[in-house]
Order: sequence, then C-alpha cells, then structure tokens
Amino acid sequence: MTLVLQIGWTEAATEVVVVDTAARSKVGEGRATHPEAPEGQVDPEAWWFALVSATRLALDGLSAIGLQSSDLRSALVTAGGTPGGLVALGTDGAAVHPALLASHASSGADADWLVGHLDGGADAWSAATGVLPTAGATVSLLSWLHRSAPEAWASAARFTLPAGWLLERLGGDRAVASHDAVGTAVLDRHTGERWCTELLAVVDGDRDWVAALPVVATAARTVGALSPTAATELGLPAGLPLHVGGPGIEPTDG
Repeated sequence: MTLVLQIGWTEAATEVVVVDTAARSKVGEGRATHPEAPEGQVDPEAWWFALVSATRLALDGLSAIGLQSSDLRSALVTAGGTPGGLVALGTDGAAVHPALLASHASSGADADWLVGHLDGGADAWSAATGVLPTAGATVSLLSWLHRSAPEAWASAARFTLPAGWLLERLGGDRAVASHDAVGTAVLDRHTGERWCTELLAVVDGDRDWVAALPVVATAARTVGALSPTAATELGLPAGLPLHVGGPGIEPTDG
C-alpha cells in the first residue's frame, strides 16, 4: 500500500483525497468550498483555510480504517477547472493584492491589447505559445494588474498561479506544474519549461521576468517538502515530499 495525499484546487473548492496508488482506491476524502468571488478576486488565505478543513476531513476517513497520517508517502498538488489565475507576492511572500481568478472578465480587454501590441500579432503569439491570451489567462491578469493597481504592481516582487501559491504555503519550492503553466499563455511551446519573456515584455519591459516567475516542474520532480508549520496545521507529518501535476491519480472506485 502506497498512500498519496492529492490536493485538488479549483476556483470553487479545495478537495483532498487520500489514494492507495497500488490499488487505485480512495481511502479518505474531504472538500471545503471557497468564498464567492463575483469580480474574480479573492483573498488567497481563504484557500489555505479550505485546505486545512478538507485535509482534516480526509484524515478522519483514513483513521476510520485504522491508518494514520504517518502512513502517507507524498502529497500531490493539482489544479482543475479553467486554467489561469494570478497571485502577486511581495518580497516577504505575502500577497500584495487579492488573487485574480480565471473568471476575471475585465481582463478580456487586456488579452486583446496584448496581442495587438506584439509585432506579428496573433500569429506570432500562437507560434510562440500555441495559445492566445483570453480573459483570465495569467498574462492578461498581469496586464490588468499593471494598469489597474499600480501600487500593488510596484510592491510585487514575483507572481505565481493559485496552485503554486498553495505549494509555497505548504513549504514547497517556487514552482508550478507544466500542465498548469500552459494556461498562462506565456509558456514556450517548444521547450515546455521556458517563459516567453519577449511576450511578457509587452506587459512590462522593465521587469526581470525570469526572477519574477516560478520554475515549471514536471510531475516526476519533487518540489520541496511539507514544512513543520504547515504540517502542524494540517495534521500531517513534516517533511512529506511534495509534487505538482495534472489531474492526479484517478481511483477506480470513483
């Protein structure tokens, strides 16, 4: 028996499932909804509270069948639903603005503006990334933040995706899954791991985008370990290896 804690983030809720990867069976689960975000903005701390609640529910199911959190071997952070989203962080790692979600409709104008201000337009953008910016795409949200919240923009030292924020809160590296990075609309389609800084320069040509963005990680790579502080809050063993990925392991029992 190999137990993996799968943390699944969507705009609506955080779901935590304990999966026996050998049997592909579910042995514990929990779900906690997020606050509504009618304008596509939310305090990311609400996601942490949801994760704590959902994790403890999942661990209740684990203990009900005689297993303990110490039996877990790793944790996987995944994102589902519409790709995109943005969390802007200061030098201390705290959010400098409410997180922006993929449902942020006002960023649609920024998507059009970005394509229109790139030499070669839509063809050049698509050739670089394989996808065009849309409302809620991370690059569109970066543009919206740049023009709409200049004080937050000036305070921001770096940026990440919602699942990337959760990973860091767990004690993990500054990383995002390659699966999630596609939804930023600035991931190089040829390497699958390089940010297209020439496209990001359309948003802000003065920022060091390599330093400002997380690394792109594959599912096989360990991206840190659960910190003692996070472990205490979640009821999990400190040092649990962390991974990022796509939809996670689908248990056969649903």
